[in-house]
Amino acid sequence: MKNWLLLGVLILGLSSCGSPEYEKAIADWIQTDKNGTWTDLKFELLEVIETKDITVADSIRILQDKFDQTQEKNVSMYTKKISRLEGFVSRLEKNPFAPEVTTESYRKILRETEAALDSVKKLTFQSVYDDRSGTEVLAKLLKCKYSILSPMLQARQEKTETFLLTPDMSSCLGRIKYGK
Repeated sequence: MKNWLLLGVLILGLSSCGSPEYEKAIADWIQTDKNGTWTDLKFELLEVIETKDITVADSIRILQDKFDQTQEKNVSMYTKKISRLEGFVSRLEKNPFAPEVTTESYRKILRETEAALDSVKKLTFQSVYDDRSGTEVLAKLLKCKYSILSPMLQARQEKTETFLLTPDMSSCLGRIKYGK
């Protein structure tokens, strides 16, 4: 009976010393290609450098920034197009040989482009998180150092990367590439 009790305590102790759930999530993500094929790369988590929560407020800020950049780009594009069209219409109006049909078709395009610019300027950012708390955690970023052994190269590689995980850190959603 003592042997069974000792075995039970040993098993319980070893199971609690297992790797964290996020380690398995990252290992599975790294070792699975885009077609779903898993390759044993002898993944080893060496160090967790930093963890960061991505909250609803962070998400809103990121989406707001992206919206502002896109709107600024569109306003600039329409403004340049209007400027070119105004110059073209002006030259057509000064040319006595230009057919009125051509001049009028360019005036119509100019009016439509001005209307599109007005429409873009009126757009406002609408959050999809209106009913959620700004402090709610949507995801976690985990910056870590790990090593893999490529079966093709037979060389151990160490990398430091940041991964996006679910809030409970049980599933890896992808790798974060900064500067792209």
